Amino acid sequence: MGIKKPTPQIFNTTLLKLGVENNEAVFVDDGKKNIEKAKELGMNGIVFESMVQLKSELEKFGVKSI
Repeated sequence: MGIKKPTPQIFNTTLLKLGVENNEAVFVDDGKKNIEKAKELGMNGIVFESMVQLKSELEKFGVKSI
C-alpha cells in the first residue's frame, strides 16, 4: 500500500477494506509503538510476545482458537 505503520491511514484503510469498525478490530504486532497508535484510533491491541500469550489475550476478545 506504500504506507508505513503507525500512520493512521494504514489502519483506517485496512479497517475500511475489512468492513469493520475500529472497536471491532484487534491489532496484533510485536511493536508497542504500533499497538499504542492502534489504540489511539479506537482499536484493540495486543503486543505479541509468544503464541501462548497471544492465544490467551485473544480469548479475552472471544476468539476461541487461531
